[in-house]
Amino acid sequence: FPFHLYADSTTVDRTGTIQQRFLNSYSGTLDMISQSRDIDWSSQETRAGLNSHLGPVEVDYSHTEKTFDSKGADRVLYETVGSAEIPHNLVPDLRSSSDTIKIHTSLTGRVVAAATFTDGTKKNDDSGAKNDFQNTAGDLTLTPLRGLVLVLKYRHYDLKADNPDTVTMTSLASLVSNYTYTVRDAISSKRDRVTGVVRYRLTPKLSAKGEYILETITRDLGKDPTEW
Repeated sequence: FPFHLYADSTTVDRTGTIQQRFLNSYSGTLDMISQSRDIDWSSQETRAGLNSHLGPVEVDYSHTEKTFDSKGADRVLYETVGSAEIPHNLVPDLRSSSDTIKIHTSLTGRVVAAATFTDGTKKNDDSGAKNDFQNTAGDLTLTPLRGLVLVLKYRHYDLKADNPDTVTMTSLASLVSNYTYTVRDAISSKRDRVTGVVRYRLTPKLSAKGEYILETITRDLGKDPTEW
């Protein structure tokens, strides 16, 4: 019986010195600053899954975990203004997790179909910002006549973004520590995209193709849309 288990993991470590550019306005003018920054970054992606042939279709399920860790003394940069040190350009630690199901026809011919569904979460460990997402894809290919191909594609993206209502940091106005700022609600959105393609081979050297795309986007501006 065709049944498979699989797993793979990839780790990428980056160390060295990079250029960091930023704007500084504490001198009274808007200055562009460039300075070196030592990095010690580690990215890891691990995936495990299973798949099988179930009659006329093939099914695959996988779970993926991704992490990004920033280490070292230059993880946060500081700008000294008077007696205060203002933190800036933090490189955050990131986490994501997702589950994916794929289904496609195992027999080729006049009708070929495939569908994919992914559900996952992305999180910023430092800021507390979080994205829950769902992606859906469907493809249908028909060959009713020799030389004539009809293709229909559907894509759906659902993003639910969330972030803390406030953030506490050094006051940018009076350089007083532990000033609390209000954070705008993150923008959630839904996007649908439908693509239709007709392709016909007129001669062995000449084909005609027509394509139509319809895309709609709906945005959720949070509890107070006037902020945006």
